[in-house]
Amino acid sequence: MEVFASPVEVDRQEGWRHFLVEGRLLALGGDALRERVVVLR
Repeated sequence: MEVFASPVEVDRQEGWRHFLVEGRLLALGGDALRERVVVLR
């Protein structure tokens, strides 16, 4: 778990944008991509 605080609005934070893009990519790539990402992490 990680806790992060910033005065920048959530939708303008780079971490949030990364989270959204990662979710889209994993949805498009399905289980095969998800498994490969887990291996690489």
